[in-house]
Amino acid sequence: MKCINPIDDRFCQKSTKTKHTKLGLYITKILNAKKYFKGNVIKIAVVDLEKSRKYPLNFICLLPRNFDSKTKTPYEFSKRFGSESLNVAKELLNKSLETDIESDIRNEIVSRLKLLNPTPKNTAKCINCGNYFEVRKFGYVKLTSCDECRRKKREEQ
Repeated sequence: MKCINPIDDRFCQKSTKTKHTKLGLYITKILNAKKYFKGNVIKIAVVDLEKSRKYPLNFICLLPRNFDSKTKTPYEFSKRFGSESLNVAKELLNKSLETDIESDIRNEIVSRLKLLNPTPKNTAKCINCGNYFEVRKFGYVKLTSCDECRRKKREEQ
């Protein structure tokens, strides 16, 4: 088990001050975890930096991967922060990206940020320009390019 202790001078400057407490993230990387399907597991805990400087004493809760409202039991994070839980999670993850961290942990944080900003189901990425657009069906085929790119293509012909 490899622990990455972010509670040092750099991290305290990057921590988020909310109306509740001064929050930070404690990131733990577990190598070769046998009880999980994939070998390496990264867990992100939310800590209160005003309580204590040591990890187990300042633990609040684990940061969930997604904030799905369809779950039967709400996450502890959602219970504590209520309606602003999504904004607090985004703030904490964005602040943690500013520090110098390993690539595995950076990828995990980026993937969690992507889960917090999902694209709607009826949007797709244009294959020409890369912008997102609303998907329409043309017969049995879904369109893969946006209206602007299709308009430019028709003008060129």
